[in-house]
Amino acid sequence: MGVRRTVLAMILGVLALLGGPAAADIYCNLEAEPPSIPNGAHAGEAEMQAAMDSLKSYQAALEPYRACLDKIVSEPSVYSREERAQALDLHNLSVEVESGLVEIWALEVAKYKQRADVGEDG
Repeated sequence: MGVRRTVLAMILGVLALLGGPAAADIYCNLEAEPPSIPNGAHAGEAEMQAAMDSLKSYQAALEPYRACLDKIVSEPSVYSREERAQALDLHNLSVEVESGLVEIWALEVAKYKQRADVGEDG
């Protein structure tokens, strides 16, 4: 689990770098930060609910961001080859980050439910 969090942190760092100046160069901005996922072994119900809501909000913010990137990729007469490649890279990276977050969320929910099943609700 520690390795997954480290890998995700690295991906999020790259996304933050690419999502800043690079996205501005190609006219797309992700209007949300990736959410923090609490440790299900220790988090309470309210914290888990808030994390789920944050994850859903982040996923909703990804839709217009990806639509913007897809538009750039699909318009070779408007955008340069470099801009289109950059947009495709950003799109793919956003999918990887989302998948990683969902995977971590599922693992933390499993820990939370396991703890709740044994009566150690926080």
